[in-house]
Amino acid sequence: MDFSNVPIELLEVSNYLQKIMKKKVGNFNADKAIYFYGEDAKNSLLRFEYFNYVTNVNISYNKKKNQPQNSSEPNLPKIECVEDAERILSQLLEYHLIQAVIVEENVPQSMLPIITAKLVHPRYQLNQYYVWNYVNTFEVKIKFFFIKLCRIAIFLTVATILFYEFFTRFISNNATALFLALVKTLAFIIGIIGLFFLVRFLVFKVTQRIGQKSGRHGGLMILPELFADCTFREKFIPLYQFSETKLQKLE
Repeated sequence: MDFSNVPIELLEVSNYLQKIMKKKVGNFNADKAIYFYGEDAKNSLLRFEYFNYVTNVNISYNKKKNQPQNSSEPNLPKIECVEDAERILSQLLEYHLIQAVIVEENVPQSMLPIITAKLVHPRYQLNQYYVWNYVNTFEVKIKFFFIKLCRIAIFLTVATILFYEFFTRFISNNATALFLALVKTLAFIIGIIGLFFLVRFLVFKVTQRIGQKSGRHGGLMILPELFADCTFREKFIPLYQFSETKLQKLE
């Protein structure tokens, strides 16, 4: 499919959504396709990360073209409300960057969800599944590679720190020392978790006070979706968010 006539702004919005949203893969016409739920895309555009992405991309383009930062070409669309997000998503549908589909997810674990095309609807719908016709393949592969690399490194580091003493005691075959090492390890894990929640709370309160002095409401929340009703992976996306952005997202 040819996307040469698609405005660069919409392609960059597509790149952002493919970076930030959870990757769901299904079987579409005997090929793998990335699909998403309409509500999830809207929520992703209302996150604080999108504001940062817009700023960085606009500055990057302006520098490449030796234009001032206030230049109007090109300019990623700013989103200030739910209606703005839905309007941008409707444009993605209009330019065929995405396509409305039906997804059958009740399949055996060994199989991918089955995706079938749906009659074209002129307006973007939040309760609808969509597949990406435009996929930034290179960026997706690079992102997946670094994510896997970071996960392995973090897992090995944490395992080494937490269980080093436990394993050394285990090798010595001393039952009492093994029990004490296990208790110390569990106490250390509980302490780290408690410290994280304390830092999370203090960061929110401090940024809330700072924001009140400048006329803003809310504060910075670390892992705002940590207790949300979602998958384990989605609980860690985004890493941080201003509470006022989250409230706007839930409206």
